[in-house]
Amino acid sequence: MAPAAALLGQADTLAQTLSKAAATHQTVPLAAAIGSTGANQSTIDPNAAPLKALHTVARGMADGTDFDAALADASQKNTATAGKLPHLTDAAIVQAAKA
Repeated sequence: MAPAAALLGQADTLAQTLSKAAATHQTVPLAAAIGSTGANQSTIDPNAAPLKALHTVARGMADGTDFDAALADASQKNTATAGKLPHLTDAAIVQAAKA
């Protein structure tokens, strides 16, 4: 998931830059950067715009030995790597491949 997370991070940065440019030129900013359901809100995460939320989903880490701990990690959107395994924090389809 590391390549997908890296690409989503770059997509978020690019979308933020393009959205700021759009706002500067008094046109429509990008919903993927500023929020789709409200300011800095998305369906995936009520506290993050869509691309930022998807980046967090792809960076998820969960306990690899205890199911209940893994569920807790996912619900808390855990991205800390100490003793964890890569795992999406929410239901998503993420495709990534070698270039």
